[in-house]
Amino acid sequence: MGDWYVIAHIPMAAEAEAHEAVESYELAEDGTIDVRFRFCEGALDGPPEEFTFRGWVHDPATNAEWRVRPVWPLAFRYQIIELDPEYTTTVVVSGENAWVMARRPKMDEAQLAAITDRLAERGFALDSLRRVPHRGGACRERS
Repeated sequence: MGDWYVIAHIPMAAEAEAHEAVESYELAEDGTIDVRFRFCEGALDGPPEEFTFRGWVHDPATNAEWRVRPVWPLAFRYQIIELDPEYTTTVVVSGENAWVMARRPKMDEAQLAAITDRLAERGFALDSLRRVPHRGGACRERS
């Protein structure tokens, strides 16, 4: 749970120009997960955008397969394919989309390169990979 900064992604259309992108997860009393996605549209000082979703763990044996519902009756499948033991970085995929996320807005370049190499090995189109600009939460503070 908590905040995860989107460091790089193969984005969905709605987030193609996201800056300062942050996913926040909060466990609800009923066991589902409140998901809040915030970003600045088009530039670091662009207008703030926010989307909220309801998610749940679909495979409790691994906790790695989730479903996220933007609106009823749609539910999208998300798979956590990497999570470091310290819970500081993760990689989430859904179809052809992928998100490299970290607990901080910056990631070591060598670490990011290793992650993107593994995404390429899994068949993801790295020509679509986009680094998400961050400067430290300015958009988050305005939203």
